[in-house]
Amino acid sequence: MTLCQCDGRTRVITVAKAIAHVWELSSRSPLGELAGHTANITAIAATECSGIPMVLTGSRDSTARLWNLRTFELACAPLTGHEGDVNAVAFGGFDGRVIAFTGDDGGTVHAWDPLTGNQLDLPSPEAEDWVTTLTYGELGDNPVLAVGAADGTVRIWCGATQQTIAEVQLHTAPQDMVIHPDGYLCIGTGMGVVALRFGADR
Repeated sequence: MTLCQCDGRTRVITVAKAIAHVWELSSRSPLGELAGHTANITAIAATECSGIPMVLTGSRDSTARLWNLRTFELACAPLTGHEGDVNAVAFGGFDGRVIAFTGDDGGTVHAWDPLTGNQLDLPSPEAEDWVTTLTYGELGDNPVLAVGAADGTVRIWCGATQQTIAEVQLHTAPQDMVIHPDGYLCIGTGMGVVALRFGADR
């Protein structure tokens, strides 16, 4: 599930198998469906790009898809070329533009232009095992993408330098991650939650 602003209203996007359902939060009424995947949706993210509210979905059909939340239609052709399931998706903002990120079973993180669907040539981090989760935010004033893998590794990739600036090894696979504005990377696992602070004074 995720939330997204669309024309001043908050919409909730939930997932049931291969379809994402869009709801109006205030009225709790259904608005439409994002239908097109041929296997279960595994990951979802939302943002606004050039004034267009967009949703990014990853699926076990080895594709990711970008949707226009106003029209409930695809914003571009499906994002293909992944190795196995697309388990993780995220939006990030580098150099004044929005970028869509997808992570797959092959341990590869792909970067995409969400308006055209074209793959971008960014040296994004690779994982040694399949990518389980992605999240974007700022740590220590650096725009970063955190990449979690099934082998318990979390890599922090800096958008400004386009290099991996930190690596953390856990004893279990990260299932979800959130970057807090105060500089914390919170990692949810099957054994609990780990909170790591970057760029702290003490």
